[in-house]
Amino acid sequence: MRNRLFVEQLPPLLLAVALPQRIKDKDRDKYKKDEEGPLSAKAFEFISQVVDMPDSAAREPIDGTHVILSPLQLVADAGMAPDRVTGVHLICPSDCAAGPVVLYAMYHPEFTFREYENEQALMDGIRGDESLQRMLLQRLEPQARRRYAYGGFNEPHVPFYTQGFAVTRRKPGPVTVALAEVTGDALQFLFQDTLRLLLDMGVDNTVTNDQVDWAGRAFLATLGVQQALTLLPGKLATLMTLWQSESLFSASVASVSHHRWGEGLSEFSAALGVLITARQQTIEEPVSGEPEGAGPGDFGNEDEEPSATFSWRNTTLNAEQRSRLQRLEAKGVAIAEMHHDGFLNQYVDQAGVRYAVVEGKVYQVSEDKENGFWSIVGAHGAPGPKLVADEKQRWRMDLSLRLRGGGPVASKYHAVRAEYSADDVMIIEASGMPAIRPKYPDKARRIAEAHRQAEHYLQNCLDNLNVHQRGKALDARVTGIIGDFFGTARPRRDLLVKTERTIRTLYDAISDISLKPFTSPRFVVGINKAAYSDVTAFVIKADPKKRIFLTDLFFKAPNYQLTPKAVSSGFVAPRHFRAANLIHELSHLVLDTHDIAYLESMAPYPDLLRADTPSNASVQSHIQLLHRARLSPHGPRRELFTLTENGVRRDITHADERGLETIFRITQTSDLRDARDEFMTDVKKRSEVMLSNADSVALLAVRLGRYNYSVP
Repeated sequence: MRNRLFVEQLPPLLLAVALPQRIKDKDRDKYKKDEEGPLSAKAFEFISQVVDMPDSAAREPIDGTHVILSPLQLVADAGMAPDRVTGVHLICPSDCAAGPVVLYAMYHPEFTFREYENEQALMDGIRGDESLQRMLLQRLEPQARRRYAYGGFNEPHVPFYTQGFAVTRRKPGPVTVALAEVTGDALQFLFQDTLRLLLDMGVDNTVTNDQVDWAGRAFLATLGVQQALTLLPGKLATLMTLWQSESLFSASVASVSHHRWGEGLSEFSAALGVLITARQQTIEEPVSGEPEGAGPGDFGNEDEEPSATFSWRNTTLNAEQRSRLQRLEAKGVAIAEMHHDGFLNQYVDQAGVRYAVVEGKVYQVSEDKENGFWSIVGAHGAPGPKLVADEKQRWRMDLSLRLRGGGPVASKYHAVRAEYSADDVMIIEASGMPAIRPKYPDKARRIAEAHRQAEHYLQNCLDNLNVHQRGKALDARVTGIIGDFFGTARPRRDLLVKTERTIRTLYDAISDISLKPFTSPRFVVGINKAAYSDVTAFVIKADPKKRIFLTDLFFKAPNYQLTPKAVSSGFVAPRHFRAANLIHELSHLVLDTHDIAYLESMAPYPDLLRADTPSNASVQSHIQLLHRARLSPHGPRRELFTLTENGVRRDITHADERGLETIFRITQTSDLRDARDEFMTDVKKRSEVMLSNADSVALLAVRLGRYNYSVP
């Protein structure tokens, strides 16, 4: 966990530190040599190249120059072994004499980045800059430190031994620099060096408490605490995340800064559970406006094709697409240690896993032998874009097939699951009802109405199941609803018990004191980010606070056309929409449901929808079909466990995060053909699959809870 978070957060952290120095470049003449001065465009590009393309063998040259990362090593005298300076590195051309040379000192505010014109300028600084010398002495091993202290950078204290006596034969030095290129993953190397530096600081009494404290805070930031530090490696970008004083991260930082370690650890652990990490948003990226009420058939712009020519630094990809590509990168691998397949220009590790270099980054790749192409895959099989080889056998991404903003979705209301962080999806405005109510009273009111409506539906369900009147036969309308829903003429007792258990679990969750709409800390509201404009609500199963994240769309229900009957009966479509959303999301948290299929459970009951125009009739027919036939024995067998992607229906896969393992476990099968047979023929297995689908659970709740049949 610590390693992964460091690798994810170090690139934006370093760029966030380097960018202000880059902006200072126009006022370069104002800075003295002993100040943290500006960075030239080339120096900033060198830094970006190393953190964007950490594998040295995969790193692309800049104008023909290969950029390297090397620990700073001092050579006291000719023929002597170099002394490594912990936590200090050089980012420079492989021919260091050409320059520029960037000195990078970890967790040292004065020397985080210092640019030198070339190697000679760096050595002049080491020999003559007293502040630089003090920092280097702090980072050297104690034995080596004696060589360079008290003027040793110009005349190292190196004795010459002969016949057991130390005599001075000649004047040693001055000090020079030796390069040792990091040939593997630069970020992994920096992680290990960070640990070494912090351990050294902990035992070295030459380092001040302020420096140790600063290093500790900076290291905490690289683990994802300072979510305000967000930068993307494209054109000039902007910081888009909000620092919330009431957030877990702010609480953690405040507690730690006051040395309340127990409290800080508690909040920080919760924050790590959620992984709300810093992400990216470009200034140039257009933010599409949201209509006041999106129609039920509005699935977003699926016709916009991204450019097929990919560059990590161009702006053809939006922030969400870049974020998804970043998650697909191979972490902790070094292609220099692998076998190079020259015919395919790929790299093969000892386990036979193949990797390819694409635009300076390393990705695991897989061949689709049936269709004859290669594509990127994530660490756990997550699908990525197709690859094509150019005339020089270099791999490039074909973005005409994948990575549209939002990815493949089967419903307008597709919620993002745990692999994405909350900050990927929305900008958080307020967390917890005490914070939401004074800032957004209308949203607080609608949350309370949705909570009350959801509780009403679930209470009706329990009443209809006679939980308070054991032994009394169920109303025929209740058994009719359950039987029709699960596809059985006469529901058996085990099915009724299973249904009651599901509803009771949901009712207990909605009525829990932690979710009471006046005081609940578990509701979070925010604004959709452009790439996730179709997300209404979501939860993160790993969140120890079990919060429910509500985006703008939660408060902008689709504008359905209702019949006069619906209006006169008091049915409020937006309230129903939000209540069904809450039940759907709660089922993820308390029933561990999946998004196997979307049934538009949030839509009004079909009999309340107008069908007086072709458009209205089409909407009604579509919703009626989804409610009755989607993931149901009443629908076509061939459509079970499928989704539509780019207009083509296909089977779901493990990479789709649609609960495929749960389907196989329940049906006791290993392929979807057999799973479909079991689903259609075995009502017990079918009901278990349906109750493992969040939208099926929500639809059952609002159908069974529409009326209270226990009241005469």
